[in-house]
Amino acid sequence: MTSTPTPAAVALHRTMPTQIADGIAADIIEERYAPGDRLNEKELAQAWGVSRSPLREALRILEKRGLVVITPQRGARVTSLSPEEVEHLFEIRSVLVGLAARRVATRADAQLLERLAPHWHRLEQSMHDGEQYARASATATLAVAHAADNPRLAEMVVSFAHQ
Repeated sequence: MTSTPTPAAVALHRTMPTQIADGIAADIIEERYAPGDRLNEKELAQAWGVSRSPLREALRILEKRGLVVITPQRGARVTSLSPEEVEHLFEIRSVLVGLAARRVATRADAQLLERLAPHWHRLEQSMHDGEQYARASATATLAVAHAADNPRLAEMVVSFAHQ
């Protein structure tokens, strides 16, 4: 029998570079850094209380996620996507989320629907506030992806959500 680790157990096993990458990713997603902004290694290392080595590893993780671009001798910058690239990402994401939603629909029981209900409620409540709706939609999308009970699919949806 296989057991699924709890979020707390997963958090305990994340490396420092992964934790830093997740924190910087959250800052990028929350628009504390704009597309094209340079990420100053020295400042970030000081802010995180680490040497530049784990910070550089974190930036490489973010580069793999598509959130930053690293240029030799110039450092890391927040990825700046063209309208066409954004359209392509949303097209792919819609297929992945559709697959997750189908999986959820085929296994939905009262408990699962109850777990997802607050997300639908937040979406309804935020329909007239674009920024609030975007956040509620992102949260609902991630909840559906995780509820699909397919870790690889959830990982892909999370990756696209970060981009």
